[in-house]
Amino acid sequence: ESKKFSMEIQYSFGRTGVNGGQLLFPTGMAQNSKGKIFVIDHDKNQILVYSSSGISRRTIGRQGNAPGSFSGALTLQFDKSDNFYVVDTLNKRIQKFDSDGNFLLSFGDQGPEENRLCDAYSMSLDESGNAWVADHEHKRIAIFDTNGIWVKAIGPKPGQDTWDEPIAVCCVEGGDYFVADKSDAVLRRCNPQDETIAVLDKAGIDVGLLYYLHYDKRFGLFASDYLNKRVLLLDETLKPIYVYDCPGRRLGESGKITAVSTFENQLFAVDCDHH
Repeated sequence: ESKKFSMEIQYSFGRTGVNGGQLLFPTGMAQNSKGKIFVIDHDKNQILVYSSSGISRRTIGRQGNAPGSFSGALTLQFDKSDNFYVVDTLNKRIQKFDSDGNFLLSFGDQGPEENRLCDAYSMSLDESGNAWVADHEHKRIAIFDTNGIWVKAIGPKPGQDTWDEPIAVCCVEGGDYFVADKSDAVLRRCNPQDETIAVLDKAGIDVGLLYYLHYDKRFGLFASDYLNKRVLLLDETLKPIYVYDCPGRRLGESGKITAVSTFENQLFAVDCDHH
């Protein structure tokens, strides 16, 4: 039985501009355990930090390839200790920071060539704190431990119902994970043996590019349907529970959604068109 769910707009923040707290092209967002909101501005090459109510507090990083600098960063994730990981896409690496925003380490840009990232879009942390990175260009999910050491890669399995070009990955309890496939706009749930156990029925709901995934066990799986300018809420078998489909430019309406996050009973969404 589908859960009852509804959404209504409460507030927005981060208007377009170059001044403090303003955004040029927001792409990623996550919240720490205290509810502070961290937003990646792809064009500013910075992380903007806001209070839980959207008040600008500070910035982290700048453009470049030095430790703590960014080039075309897209998404970020917090771990259980409020350290956070940034998918620094054009620098072809993942950077890890402590809860105060101090650089700790980077990975994905070191070691043997076959263990390096090429075109990473998003990542997710599993129950052990390993980083699962959707390495789209290499058509694989690359997995690193908490110290950034290469663990393994998961790739498509020829002849099986599997993904091909992962653009988003989301780990859940028990070792299962969700994968959004850029090549055919399909969303799958896989088990720890990397077998597909559920697929979003596109006959039931037409989707475009599923750009970002966020799982909250209280509600289900949120997926940003980027091209259709909406947010989907799906149950654990990938059946639709709710669709927030209200394109437009007014408050409460949305453009292209690049990230979603939940904190307490609130859903936050990054609208890269109408910030």
